[in-house]
Amino acid sequence: MSIDEQRIPILATARELYGRVVYSHKTHEQEREIWSKKVCQMNRLACRRDDIFRNHFRHVEARMGNLCDCILRDSHHLFSNVAKQF
Repeated sequence: MSIDEQRIPILATARELYGRVVYSHKTHEQEREIWSKKVCQMNRLACRRDDIFRNHFRHVEARMGNLCDCILRDSHHLFSNVAKQF
């Protein structure tokens, strides 16, 4: 058995492993892009929601406005924590 004949199975295994690594990396990269887009959309919606609530509660008495700010601040922390994961 020559050296070239011995290399054939080794090279085939190396090609297969390299292909699996590249495919796995590309899959994770695409998932990261998809989730980062979703997080950006969530942040945009949160900002719009905050603007709507602030405009709505602008005319409400001060205590109610403070309550609204507390709720919005807590929900903003929730979205921030989700965004930090990506």
